[in-house]
Amino acid sequence: TPIWTSGVVKSDDSLNIAAEGLSLEREKRYSWKVLVQPSWGWKVVSSVATFVTDTDFEGAEWIIPSQEGSNVSLLRNVTDISRMTVQEAYLYISSMGNYRAYVEGKELSDLDGERIVLAPGWTDYNSYVNYQTYDVTDVFSGNLFDHTATIGIELSKGWYGSDYGENAGYTAAFGPDDTSAELGVIAKLVLHYANGKTQTIATGNREWYSSSHTDVKYDGIYGGAQENGKARLTIDGTITREIDRWREDGYAMPV
Repeated sequence: TPIWTSGVVKSDDSLNIAAEGLSLEREKRYSWKVLVQPSWGWKVVSSVATFVTDTDFEGAEWIIPSQEGSNVSLLRNVTDISRMTVQEAYLYISSMGNYRAYVEGKELSDLDGERIVLAPGWTDYNSYVNYQTYDVTDVFSGNLFDHTATIGIELSKGWYGSDYGENAGYTAAFGPDDTSAELGVIAKLVLHYANGKTQTIATGNREWYSSSHTDVKYDGIYGGAQENGKARLTIDGTITREIDRWREDGYAMPV
């Protein structure tokens, strides 16, 4: 059932037409389509498109790894979830530094299935930072037996923590005001169940752990990364599912 329709809007404009009277809830998926009828006659109807509305990260806090100065840090959280069917699931995430995110052992990708590179992207870190939204519904839809949600995040220095970032004055943009640019992340996983209830798993509680045991010898935005043959196994495996391989340094700390 449609929640809103514009009716016929007569205009010479072909874009930036305001959706008057439309009010959307945060953190929800919506579908829409458009019918256009030019003055010369025939109608054109778009295919159905979908989008997920924004988040204000309510209930989430920025966290930093317990160890300082590592080239790469790992963050991990395991939380019990309901046995109800997950109807929709979305992960909202941003970082100071670059991140790779994993949910239930799956590295997240873009809408075309391509690997996300250098997220969340370069910005003026003294002013703002971007965030991304991932639809992870499929990750949970087939999970009928394991009633936990495991989130893994790999943090690297990126532009923010590089020599370039320090020269740009980013060292005091986030975290304790000292000589090191602190890596940090804010994330929020929202699960919408079939019974109408919602569960949120967010950074900031005491159940996020961090580790510097990645076997990555060096990581830099310009110099690339040096790692031994076990490093990728360590990151893809232990950050997500294989608890036996996980070596934690301590709790991730809220800023």
